[in-house]
Amino acid sequence: MTSNSSKYPKIKLHQRVAAFTLIELLTVIAIVGILAAIIIPSVGKVREASQATKCVTQLRQLALGARAYASDHHGNFVSLYSGGGDNPTLTWVDQIAPYVGGEGQDRIYEMVNCPSADYIMEFNGIRKSTYSYGWNPALIPDARDLDGDGISNSPIKSIAIQRPNETMLIADTIQKESRKGWGNDYFVSVGSKVYSPSSADDYVPDSSFTGFSDRHNGRGNIAFVDGHVEAFAIGEIKQKHVYVE
Repeated sequence: MTSNSSKYPKIKLHQRVAAFTLIELLTVIAIVGILAAIIIPSVGKVREASQATKCVTQLRQLALGARAYASDHHGNFVSLYSGGGDNPTLTWVDQIAPYVGGEGQDRIYEMVNCPSADYIMEFNGIRKSTYSYGWNPALIPDARDLDGDGISNSPIKSIAIQRPNETMLIADTIQKESRKGWGNDYFVSVGSKVYSPSSADDYVPDSSFTGFSDRHNGRGNIAFVDGHVEAFAIGEIKQKHVYVE
């Protein structure tokens, strides 16, 4: 009589299932941790580099927009604020908007904000930062008629800038929490000082840059009158960069 046992596979009771040992599991966790430590900072650096590049592009467009505005307004740059008295007050954002593709509020507020800026407010139900760029006060005055007597500071004519490739126009600025996120109007304080060839290469004191932001790895982007953009750290900016004749 032939046995049928060979027709069926033998079932092994208590068959051992393959699994990670504790040492193997700890090894995998350690490898994942090492890879994360390598990759995450790299991703952060790539993101910051991208934001800094976008910031450069926006500042260049704003500088060129200011020049385009001047060509349509008898050579006058935008002013920090204009109007007052019986006239409506216009901010520099209002004035420059048509020259940087700002047909809508959302579009212009994206343009006047560095993507690396910290503070945000809400516009049209969308949370975004306010403006995080500020001007050189030697070039962009407050031209409001604050007391209604018809007298105000005159905007500066772009043609009067004798060194457009050396003179800073607009830069990264800090956004103060005490102002609910609103940025600084100016990135530097110049007082009444004017350009002098004898001191042109002297550095401007650090204390003059209370509004300047070095948010891009210890440096801030600055657009010059001619439209080119450079990154500076506080302590690298010279008198020839901010003072005018």
